Amino acid sequence: MIAIPKPILVACAGLLALFCVLLVRMLQQSSRAYRALGTLGSVLRSFVPAAGSERDRGLDPALLEEVRSRCKALPEPCRTWWIGLEENVVTYIGPDGVKDCYLGTSPREILREESVSGRYYHGSFYQAVPGILAGLGLMLTFISILVALTGLHVSVVHNTETVVGIKELIEGLAAKFVSSIIGLALSILFVLIERKWCERRLSNAYEDLLEAASRLIPAITATRIQLDAQALAARQAASLESMNGKIAAFLNMVSVANESVPRMADALASDVEQFSDRLEAMSNTLNKGIRRLRQ
Repeated sequence: MIAIPKPILVACAGLLALFCVLLVRMLQQSSRAYRALGTLGSVLRSFVPAAGSERDRGLDPALLEEVRSRCKALPEPCRTWWIGLEENVVTYIGPDGVKDCYLGTSPREILREESVSGRYYHGSFYQAVPGILAGLGLMLTFISILVALTGLHVSVVHNTETVVGIKELIEGLAAKFVSSIIGLALSILFVLIERKWCERRLSNAYEDLLEAASRLIPAITATRIQLDAQALAARQAASLESMNGKIAAFLNMVSVANESVPRMADALASDVEQFSDRLEAMSNTLNKGIRRLRQ
């Protein structure tokens, strides 16, 4: 059985204590960030978005007020994340005149992962912890070997050089590598917990939050605006074409009326002239009759 010196045991115990402290701290931060992401995501998913043919439309302004009142009552950091989304909500009136609410950009650009989960979970630091643990284990091993090497000295007896202390160095060399083995084992265990438990859970919760936000409040895109502008232009072109047809028909009626009025005036003048001639003839006949009666 390997006899491990007491200083090495104390150093390994300190390495294990450091591992436990960092592990507990990492689990606490990841659990807090995971709960916060899940809370805001569940609130956004509780509101039913539009479905069917209305899915292309945005969020109704009345429903947005309900979402705002619910999210502003949430604890931190959920309220801060919602304020970031709310500041990017824009009102857009489509070609049909309906007013809806959209996000000015995608939720991923508004709620960046490094500013959401990274602010409450120091992932970059915990990714460096395995290297720290392995480095400390190797450092303890080298320190132990260095201390053992200081016990070596050369003695000269009868012109013969003899190395004194080599036995203790070789016998205790196996025990001096215990700290390196423990450091490497703890670093591997920490990597597995950090990757599979903390980082994976937070990544899934973050993606679920983005999906819930994009389903409830879709982002308005330049392609959508361009298509709406084309639809509005086509509708206005059709209205102008219909209006042009009506104006052309009216002008045609006016031109026909303008052509018929002179003809009617000429006919009326001819009738008036014929009536005047007849009236004059009747007047002459009547005068002749009166003269005859006098005679």
